[in-house]
Amino acid sequence: MLSAPVLALSLCAYSQDAPPPPAPGAASPEIIAPATGASATAHSTDQAAPLIPLRVPKGLPLQVALDQEVRVQKEGQAIHGRILQPVYAFDRIVIPVGTEARGRVVKIEDLSGKHRTLSALDADFTPNRKLDLEFAELVLSDGKHIPVHTVVSPGSGRTIELVHAKGEEEKQGVKSAASEQIDQAKQQAKQTWEEAMKQVKEPGRMHRLEHYLIAQLPAHPQYLEAGTLYAAELQDSLEFGTTPLTPELAASLSKPIPAGSLEHATLMTALDSATSKRDDPVEAILWQPVFEGENPIVPAGTLERAP
Repeated sequence: MLSAPVLALSLCAYSQDAPPPPAPGAASPEIIAPATGASATAHSTDQAAPLIPLRVPKGLPLQVALDQEVRVQKEGQAIHGRILQPVYAFDRIVIPVGTEARGRVVKIEDLSGKHRTLSALDADFTPNRKLDLEFAELVLSDGKHIPVHTVVSPGSGRTIELVHAKGEEEKQGVKSAASEQIDQAKQQAKQTWEEAMKQVKEPGRMHRLEHYLIAQLPAHPQYLEAGTLYAAELQDSLEFGTTPLTPELAASLSKPIPAGSLEHATLMTALDSATSKRDDPVEAILWQPVFEGENPIVPAGTLERAP
């Protein structure tokens, strides 16, 4: 069950001083040569403009919550969920919150004799088994089906928020502006979460009590509760066409990141409080563009590294 309004394993940071040079590995927009001949008619007003692919990068985890309870019975069994975090390609949402995600139980782990014996000694003759899940298809609101190849990490999706350390010489005005933006981001995330959770059929209190009592029996079925959150990591990129690189867009992308800007990114480097050390390198992918007004400054899908 979900116990807090979380949207993703997210990194929220803000810039306080002049932006540093691009980090190694930071992605620049891929440019495609302008179309010519018959293929250019689709962009009749921008025939000479280069094109930018609208691509969701490989490795980005889709945040999926089961929207109905599943009683685990066999491999190949269908599961169904909803996307809880919007997915961007460059500067626009291509997979909105609430999109259907269809998948299946790929594998049900066989329990070792030792595990069974220890569980039996604890009066549990049907211990829960580890499951391998996958989501293989998304269904948009217009009925379009998008095949995807994902690897699911059970229990993932906890949200963390990392904020750059404040310098001693930081001005109070910048500090207040950053704090205000963080509060606004939290409020927006909460609203998005509440809207997304309307798509999930959470069990009521009596239903949860019933499952708890069943779980205390020596022999009991295994369930996946509605609202269980998974991170389904894309194994292949997703393509959503192209958009013209207009002079206005090119000018926007060349601008420095303003002080106080928030970056929303998915952390790609595993961190462990027992082994991770200060200044260890980490990688994250922006899942939401950085905008100045309506214009993107840093597109979604940009890979960032720190320090």
